[in-house]
Amino acid sequence: MILPDTLTGQLNELTMALDDPGTDLQAILEVLIDDVATVVSSFLGLTMTLLLDGIPVTLTAVEADLVPVSGTSLELPLSSLLGGRLGGSVVFYARRPGAFVDLATDLQLLCAPGGRVVLDGHRPSPSDPAHQAGVTGMVELAQVNRAIGVLIARGNTPIEAHSELRRRATDSRRSMLDAASDVLSSTSIPPYGELGHLRRPSS
Repeated sequence: MILPDTLTGQLNELTMALDDPGTDLQAILEVLIDDVATVVSSFLGLTMTLLLDGIPVTLTAVEADLVPVSGTSLELPLSSLLGGRLGGSVVFYARRPGAFVDLATDLQLLCAPGGRVVLDGHRPSPSDPAHQAGVTGMVELAQVNRAIGVLIARGNTPIEAHSELRRRATDSRRSMLDAASDVLSSTSIPPYGELGHLRRPSS
């Protein structure tokens, strides 16, 4: 499977937003695809969901027209693949039912304590927009990062700004995105904008 140019560009932008020089999402995704395709001949693609500042960002590398023919899925935590550097999970899809049974057994043995492999728990629906090829969640992540930038401009350090936004979300029992919207609504900064604002403020 060859990643389309549009997805490659989004992966590069999201890699920059991670602010982690040890993580290259495009390289990780390509290795995962190659490794699974080698052992599962009916492999169709995958979705990878990262949890960044409480925002789920999902990378989808499976064509929409292949979704209806998926006969099986396999989910495992990203911490098992990346040594705990990122929170989230990856879900693999294959055409042939039962194609992941052996792989699931092997991966469960490799999972860190508390990690769990889920077989056939994420069969996609053709009508589910989350399974269209590309990246979702980037606009929401940019909104959180803009709110953190506002808090920094008000005198907080980057670490303090992250903590303050989390505190506001916890105190109001709402999400980080809701807390970010509140911060932005108190300024002239629009809640949504170009993805060029995605990069996290430097710590």
